[in-house]
Amino acid sequence: MSLQFGAITFSDPVKLAQWRPESGPGLYCVCMVDRDWHPVPCQPIFFGIAHNLAAEDLLGEQVALESWAAYADAPSKLFVAHAGLPYFSADELLLFERQLVAQYQPACNHWEALTQLAFPMQRRTNVLVERDRASLALLPDPMEKKYVEI
Repeated sequence: MSLQFGAITFSDPVKLAQWRPESGPGLYCVCMVDRDWHPVPCQPIFFGIAHNLAAEDLLGEQVALESWAAYADAPSKLFVAHAGLPYFSADELLLFERQLVAQYQPACNHWEALTQLAFPMQRRTNVLVERDRASLALLPDPMEKKYVEI
């Protein structure tokens, strides 16, 4: 049974420890069984993006795993489904993820924590951009006249 979240079709959910997705970019959904969740009794508790789903080590993400397990009451109750999306850019994947989070409001998607865990390179890039902007402010304005009119 595949899962449909928004306009995206995810794979059949499998136990977290047994997750073996194909290689390539996409989205993943950590979910737990919830008989009150409709139409499929699988409640999403976290949506994430991956530049390579096969390289994602969800069991190695200790802080995230602890958060998911605490919400589900045990790691054994966690399942994962994925959607391989090889033709979409990183920005588009991020947009899809944000749309799903806004629509379903999964309990374990906290944007500040997500940014700290999932996007360390983006944080570093932002710091470098700010540093470069500050450096550029010290340079002379190229439009400023460099000569004296006589």
